[in-house]
Amino acid sequence: MFMSLFAYVPFNFFYTGLVLNEGGVPARFDGRPALYNHGEVIRDLTEEEFPRHQAYLVRTFSGHWIVFYLGAAIMLRARLAADQREVSWDPPGPRGLVAKVEFRKHRNSSPAYATWSRREPR
Repeated sequence: MFMSLFAYVPFNFFYTGLVLNEGGVPARFDGRPALYNHGEVIRDLTEEEFPRHQAYLVRTFSGHWIVFYLGAAIMLRARLAADQREVSWDPPGPRGLVAKVEFRKHRNSSPAYATWSRREPR
């Protein structure tokens, strides 16, 4: 699935932008619909073609939305997976103290808390 998205998004961007919209952006200047590239007219559009080329422009950006929503879905999935497991970590503390940090999946409490105790001699 991921590979097809990474193939679709660049293809959609370049094909729509370079082939369908001919490297330009549909706009109206002086009431005249045309494809423009940096202020230069690529070609004039008819009234029937203009909405179609505007739709191509939206299609170009919709491929990027897929990537951003996929990133958000991956982050949410990782967060849900992290909430479903307990993790315990024992970092060394200052001056012989040890902090025990525990991550728990309790809904009405903080996700992490630390307790300090004296370090046991080794």
